[in-house]
Amino acid sequence: MRSEDYLAVIYRLNEAGIEARLSFIAENLGVKASTATRVLSKLEREGYVVKRGPVYSLTQKGAEKALKIVCNHRIVERFLTDILKVDLWEAHNLAHELEHVDSFAELLDEYLGRPSQCPHGNPVPTRVTEYAIPLSSAGKGAYTVVRIGEVGGLVDWGRKLALKAGDLAEVSGFEGNDIIVSVSGRRLRIPLHIARLIYVRKVVK
Repeated sequence: MRSEDYLAVIYRLNEAGIEARLSFIAENLGVKASTATRVLSKLEREGYVVKRGPVYSLTQKGAEKALKIVCNHRIVERFLTDILKVDLWEAHNLAHELEHVDSFAELLDEYLGRPSQCPHGNPVPTRVTEYAIPLSSAGKGAYTVVRIGEVGGLVDWGRKLALKAGDLAEVSGFEGNDIIVSVSGRRLRIPLHIARLIYVRKVVK
């Protein structure tokens, strides 16, 4: 685990509108809280993060580093899925291994014609993306899945639900803490804490 992975996780949490608390950071990285505390303290001393109460934030220096890692990750994913035809979910894991080589990602970016999104629909940072709302806020009706976030086990949930960017989702309502959605004839119950990290756009008929 590299220290810059912590910066990328804080970026992704903030992107999803989630406060970057120690427990969330550790959970997303699959490390113990004690390990995360040690690395975050080092990053704070080096000027990459600041801690205000229980919440960690990126400094400008940290944000620049995180932005590059996330950008690299999403470009590498695009290459793996579009060109090498790697499975969508496996590409996410492989991209974590390759995202740290800037020169490699820059070559792929140029080769791909500077894509604006990763295969999950998440925007390549600083590039224009389309408007979308959280699935948890959607009323009844038809929606296109625009993107699936990269935090809170979303990649695993996406694999489990066989849900991907571009899918047509018909929202029928809510049951308890779940939203009920039909995708390709399949009835899915998606917990609201997961649905809030899946972004959709209303289909205009």
